[in-house]
Amino acid sequence: MLSPASRTPCAWLLVVACIATQPALVRAQATPPYLLEWQIPQLSGGVNSPYCVATSADGNIYVTDQTNHRVIVFSSFGAPLNAWDVPAIPAEFVPSPIGIAISEPATVYVVAGQSVNAYTKTGTLNLVIGAGQMGKPRGVAVTPEGNLLVTDPERGSIHKFGADGTYLGALGVGIVKEPIGITVDQDGTIYVSDENPGLDCVFQLTPSGSLLAKWGEPGGGPQQFNGPAGLCIDPSHNLFVTDHSNSRIQMLSLSGTFLGAWSYAGSGQTLGVPLDVAADKFGQLYVSDSAGGRIIVYGAAPVFTARVSWAALKAKFH
Repeated sequence: MLSPASRTPCAWLLVVACIATQPALVRAQATPPYLLEWQIPQLSGGVNSPYCVATSADGNIYVTDQTNHRVIVFSSFGAPLNAWDVPAIPAEFVPSPIGIAISEPATVYVVAGQSVNAYTKTGTLNLVIGAGQMGKPRGVAVTPEGNLLVTDPERGSIHKFGADGTYLGALGVGIVKEPIGITVDQDGTIYVSDENPGLDCVFQLTPSGSLLAKWGEPGGGPQQFNGPAGLCIDPSHNLFVTDHSNSRIQMLSLSGTFLGAWSYAGSGQTLGVPLDVAADKFGQLYVSDSAGGRIIVYGAAPVFTARVSWAALKAKFH
């Protein structure tokens, strides 16, 4: 260690020069590995349409089957465990369950028709939220306080409800245009996808709905989207976005840095129309591929350190 008397400018230049000759350890991120997949069980009509997916603390996977108006519960390996029908409220609406979120320990929220239905984990309907107060609700997320956030692309807003169904106001008005997917981090920061053709982006909002950042634009390159939809955050604080018309998943940091994208599935296949993604407590990802009628499982995104020369870093950032 340098003594105070030796901390001259020349001494510090010598230290910096010595450090600069050593490789740097840089945190790097890789896209997740493919693990397995399973088909959504077909009813007598032979059609199924997995839309949104959510994971619970007990390891089970909840999937909305839009065409057959139901929720199906699977084990993490794809074994069917339970299913229940989802009615539309008001009744004149087609139920078409879409968004789904779980509030531990016991509540499953499902967007259907013009409401959000609150179920037990075994499918008993306990509460109907927001009937007649929304246009076309789509995605749903639970805040750290237990409130609900519901995207409404028809009204260009995010509705906020208490767990008891009390309407708490609209967020993001004047910012979002056609909000679709939504997720919330542990601090309450909101991440919402917007598939308005002129936007095709992800918004980062404060818990009160003020704009923090906007990431993305229309296109097919890195951090460009063509129909951003489902979002989730894994335990390593990566943000995953389904880019359905580009048939891929994009991975960003929570500060918006592009970390990677992939479209691969098993046996040389690729994703068809990925509509939603959810992460479990181990970081495994579950993707609903509507075109394939399947759920695809990926392992946790690997994090590793790489030795990079200072010359290479300088070349990258200058």
